[in-house]
Amino acid sequence: MCCVPGSIEQAHKPDEFIEESQMNAGERFLQSLLGSLKQ
Repeated sequence: MCCVPGSIEQAHKPDEFIEESQMNAGERFLQSLLGSLKQ
């Protein structure tokens, strides 16, 4: 299971990058996940 933002096609490559929108989406996902686990 992969729970990180970004594209796996770009991961661990010389020119790896992630869009800011993907980082924001990843942050929202993790906040939601943590909120669910606290319940």
